[in-house]
Amino acid sequence: PALASPAGFALGAAPQPTRQDPIPPAPAPAVQNRDIPWQLLATNGLPAPPPTKPEPPARRAGLCPVDSGVADIGENTALGRLPKIAAAGCMPWMAYAGDFDRAEQKPRLALVVLGLGLNEAITQRAIDVLPAGVTLAFMPDAPNLDRLISRARDRRHEALIVVPLQGASTQQPGMPPVSKGLVLAENLARVRAVLARATGYVGVVMLPSPASEDDATIRPIVRELADRGLLVLEIERWQGKSRVHALSREMGVPYRVDIDSPIAWVDRFGPDQRETTARDVDTGLAEVERYVRNQRYGLGWSLARPLAIERMALWAQGASGRGVVLAPVSGVIECGETCRARLPRRTPGGETAARAP
Repeated sequence: PALASPAGFALGAAPQPTRQDPIPPAPAPAVQNRDIPWQLLATNGLPAPPPTKPEPPARRAGLCPVDSGVADIGENTALGRLPKIAAAGCMPWMAYAGDFDRAEQKPRLALVVLGLGLNEAITQRAIDVLPAGVTLAFMPDAPNLDRLISRARDRRHEALIVVPLQGASTQQPGMPPVSKGLVLAENLARVRAVLARATGYVGVVMLPSPASEDDATIRPIVRELADRGLLVLEIERWQGKSRVHALSREMGVPYRVDIDSPIAWVDRFGPDQRETTARDVDTGLAEVERYVRNQRYGLGWSLARPLAIERMALWAQGASGRGVVLAPVSGVIECGETCRARLPRRTPGGETAARAP
């Protein structure tokens, strides 16, 4: 099943451009066009072969103090194991954060693949081929979700879970979405059912939804995420009216939204709905790369499609040499004063303690 959204695309289905004033795809550049600064052709002029499966790197411990245990950041409930903030202040988004030099001064670009888990072959290819800096976002109703996220973490990918939100249609496949008009207890139960599907993820993805512009609906959801120590990635704020960003700053939730211009969706279909080509994905990657060169931070995304996975892997091979750092979502989040005040700190005796919420 595919999770539909009012933005006009469904994860796992053919998507539609979504901006109110969409930017048309750039014209196909010539092979030698300097706007695409990486070499995607072999020396014989043929397309470069797809990336091979790299050797598995060692899983890392995360950002929490060394004396923090993973057992402390979860609680057993009737729904399953839910994330929680440890007594010493360690938060799940920190415990499961990817390996990244957060003092890095080069422009940072985060790339996220959305909609993984429903097709195991595509999911496994993304886990195996994409470099560790690419973040993987899984559907909550994916079979064996906990196992898939564990595999992703073994390859040092950060993992996110998509939280179903009310879409344009009342008939959505998959897990029940958070919706306007529902009683608070029901919406919270739906979110907790999603969060209990697996462990090892840093946070959630929120797709465009009218629920995100309704304070009474979305405020308790953001509070739940804050209380459980998770970060939030928002893909395309709902008609520019989403309340999620403001609430995240108020409650101290680490937050990131995708690049607004150019469109962050790197493998988007063209206006004529023709099938996306390799050149289309390369052009989208070049656009978001140019953005982060000017703005220093940014996040782009693709759907879980084989072509996008292969082109992103090829793009990433030369990113560092072009002066761009591939960062996990936790490496590009906004963590303001309220967010920083919630982080664990060291006491004079060396032990860790939680800051006041």
